[in-house]
Amino acid sequence: MLSNQGAEKAPLGIYGGMVGRSASDPSASDVEKAPNWQERRRTIWALSRTAASLLYPAGTSKEDLKGVATCRWAVQSKAVGVDVHLSDYQESGQRRASFGGLQTCGLVWKCPACAARISETRRRQVNAGLEWAKEQGYRIAMMTLTARHGDGDELAALLSAMKGAKKRLHQHRAWKRLKPQVVAMLTATEVTHGRNGWHPHFHVVVIVKTKEAEAALADMGDPWRGALRAEGLDGAAAAFDIQDASAAGRYVAKWGAGEELTMSGRKTAKGKGRTPLQLLEAHKAGNEDAGELWLEYAAAFHRRTQLDGLKKLVDLAGLDDVTDAEAAQDEAQDGQERDQEPVTNIDSDTWRQKARKRRTDILDAAETDGAAGVWSVIHGPGARCDIARPPPPKPGGLIEQLMSSVQRPRQGP
Repeated sequence: MLSNQGAEKAPLGIYGGMVGRSASDPSASDVEKAPNWQERRRTIWALSRTAASLLYPAGTSKEDLKGVATCRWAVQSKAVGVDVHLSDYQESGQRRASFGGLQTCGLVWKCPACAARISETRRRQVNAGLEWAKEQGYRIAMMTLTARHGDGDELAALLSAMKGAKKRLHQHRAWKRLKPQVVAMLTATEVTHGRNGWHPHFHVVVIVKTKEAEAALADMGDPWRGALRAEGLDGAAAAFDIQDASAAGRYVAKWGAGEELTMSGRKTAKGKGRTPLQLLEAHKAGNEDAGELWLEYAAAFHRRTQLDGLKKLVDLAGLDDVTDAEAAQDEAQDGQERDQEPVTNIDSDTWRQKARKRRTDILDAAETDGAAGVWSVIHGPGARCDIARPPPPKPGGLIEQLMSSVQRPRQGP
């Protein structure tokens, strides 16, 4: 429930989730403190298991395990097993390992590992969409919408009321006058938790046709505050902010930047506020209350879209439409060139019995020593280097032709 009556209210700071911290900052997340991308990967994958333990406590039946519980943990096919791949990343110049043949959940709010892949895909799409908009001569601005909040406010109720307020804003006569000039609009929802409870906020990137329409966006502050009051919320001047295209570009560049960082992990909350990723970190360190808060967050964001309005921009700009499930998979994506053949293959029994609890050790070893490193981690130093599973015969190739001739039934006498 909302508790705007009498509850201590947080200052209406807008940029709490946007500014990254340095590794030396004591308020930085464990992900940001990691000295390199291998340690960040290790941290994020460990936090995915922490999320799984919260959502599926000990004693949960095997049949009920799904989503993040099986993500990058269970094989897709027992017959095929798990491939270990190496890929080159164009932007960083790094050579990294990944698995093929593991299940992925595609749950952007609950799974740090999937969120990392999905957020990187969305960042690239948005950047490409904004470049397209600039080429068309359109104007770009970013509104940030928030509301006053208190320690007693339930996150689900806050989100519902703010969503209602945003709908009311779009029904306001000022917005209706502007609407014909709006080309596309993207809304990213973020949340932190601090001394004054949950702090959800919307970052809205708006693409409009003219300079006059861009100027009109600055007049949406009063309609937004009126919409908040109609939903039982309130907000002073800081409940609304508008910035130009350069600010929108900086925001998108940070949002989801790097496939090893999740959206919320990249942008550490100011002060004592914590992002959902930091709540997971706190629970992993033994803070049970942080775990309960994370579960509240996971329930409130369930089935919510990470970036509302993206489909329209993708269509307008002629970009590929990629689902969350597709983006979450550790397969080649933009900026990633995967080697044609895997380094090696791990059979499903070996994966389940010896390998999956050492997933990041295996990837680290593959990046350093290839197949020999993988099997050294699994079976110990000096273990036999297994041979990569051979690829299937090429369609129409010699092997297929020979097999066809062998299997062809004999003709009549």
